[in-house]
Amino acid sequence: MLYNSKNPQMHFSEDQYLSDEDHHKIISEYDELCKAMLTTDIREINSKFYGIDEPKELTDEEERKKKRTLIFTGLCVIAFIVMAVSLILKQLVIGGLLFCGFFLLAGISLMITGKGEIMESTSNSLKNKVMGGFITLGAVAIMLLIIFRDHFKGAEMFILLFVAAFGLAGLCMLTVSILRALSSKIIYTEQISATCAGYVRMAGTEQSSSGYRRRFTFVSTSPLFRYSYNGMQYDAIFDELPTKKDSDVAMGETVSIRIDPRRPENIMSPVTAHPGVIGFELIMGIIFTVVAVGMGLYTASGLAAGQTVETSWNPLIDKINGETSETTLPQVDDEMIESLYADKIAPGQDWYVEKAVVSERETTEDGIIVSFSDSSFRSLLFVDDSAPEVGTEVWVFYYIDEEYLEYGTGYKRSFVYEKTDVIDYVGQHGSFVEN
Repeated sequence: MLYNSKNPQMHFSEDQYLSDEDHHKIISEYDELCKAMLTTDIREINSKFYGIDEPKELTDEEERKKKRTLIFTGLCVIAFIVMAVSLILKQLVIGGLLFCGFFLLAGISLMITGKGEIMESTSNSLKNKVMGGFITLGAVAIMLLIIFRDHFKGAEMFILLFVAAFGLAGLCMLTVSILRALSSKIIYTEQISATCAGYVRMAGTEQSSSGYRRRFTFVSTSPLFRYSYNGMQYDAIFDELPTKKDSDVAMGETVSIRIDPRRPENIMSPVTAHPGVIGFELIMGIIFTVVAVGMGLYTASGLAAGQTVETSWNPLIDKINGETSETTLPQVDDEMIESLYADKIAPGQDWYVEKAVVSERETTEDGIIVSFSDSSFRSLLFVDDSAPEVGTEVWVFYYIDEEYLEYGTGYKRSFVYEKTDVIDYVGQHGSFVEN
């Protein structure tokens, strides 16, 4: 990466070892720059932070870029409004497709240009292109899932979304780690001699959350390499500056460096092929890929087809919130009812189900008679103490007694009942509607 003397963040020095006083000075100046960013005119930020002076008069090309930026900003505003409206109207498909469209354009742009920062290096550019390719694939995959959503059952589509996200993220990390490991063979392929003409130091920050949010400022250092390549002289620093305030290269020392022959100003950094960085990305990539493959095999086996998002996930959320969900109860469907009570339902006979509330409970010589608040239900006789108490809500499974239908009472004849807080009926039968 070329050394830019106008960049206030790049501190040049001929001292191989940074004194405590200079270390404190670099960090203080960086803090002042960060504070100035909050009050500085946006047009001056590039100059203050990157040493890039913009011309006062815009050329025709810059005017076109300005218009394109304005148009793109307007489209973004419109797109977010459409997404908000789609959520309000519960037309999530529109919002999902629009979301995929944005990521598709962003991925293609990143894949073509590889530009993610003003100070771009070969390693970052290649990493951005790889990420752009996988973002594009992810957007296409999710878009196809949305378009063909009717071909999936239960929670299949929900799980496949995670398969796409985890799988592509894992493959992206694996690809980046492999590129890092092979960077000297496929990226920085030219080895030349360079002389250390000084040292360039830059400050940066990291955020950490441990009980409360803290900001850590550190200093990164690179020797300033002076070398010639194809008749051109370069003053450049590492593409990625190692995070340390002192340098391992002495002033005036001649060393071998590896450069990108396509962009000779870019120099391979020790950080690029550091085993720790490669190992972390490789392990994370393997974990993400294994998770994606596992979920994919689970879906391919057909197990997800009978699993619904509501019955499988909502109880967990309710439990976290301290609530009790009805879906945690044992579920009863039509097939279970017809198999368990086949002796009480005539073949082909229509049966129905409703919720009813016990309104009366009368003790007689024959047992306990239970009546419901809806008089269309026939009273039930219990010969033991299993009769529900007054006010109890129950599922009543019944068929119609045609002889009593004309009287308007007692024509709903129950063949079984169960309390609503004991089971959850999930079948397709409903209440009787008189023609």
